[in-house]
Amino acid sequence: MEGFVVSAATGALKPVLEKLADLLGSEYKHFKQVRREIQFLIDELEPMHAFLLKMSEKNPDEQEKARTKEVRGMSYDTEDCIDDFMLHVDGGGKSFTPLTGARTC
Repeated sequence: MEGFVVSAATGALKPVLEKLADLLGSEYKHFKQVRREIQFLIDELEPMHAFLLKMSEKNPDEQEKARTKEVRGMSYDTEDCIDDFMLHVDGGGKSFTPLTGARTC
């Protein structure tokens, strides 16, 4: 999954959506519940990506800037959680324990 480019405007949402799409097509396809959860995440994150693109094309007010910063930060946290999950699953670990910090996976 190398080559994902993070945009200053949209944060990590584009790479996150691409990683989720890859998960839908990978070995996780055998797990119906996982597929549903991945599709749910895609459906939730696509409007956020569109919001960030829209904000990058205009001069946002202070409230929009704050919301944009919040959504962009969430995108980085989401990408980290997906990477942690994929590392755990691909690494063959027995239990998934997210990293501690400001985010929760």
